[in-house]
Amino acid sequence: MKIKVRSWRLLTAQDKMFILKAISRQSMGKIGA
Repeated sequence: MKIKVRSWRLLTAQDKMFILKAISRQSMGKIGA
């Protein structure tokens, strides 16, 4: 999943939160379950 700096800046805070949650879910899934 590659995110360009320009597109990242254009993203809304909501989009950023969604992406961060998805990443945290993946990392927690690898560590926990």
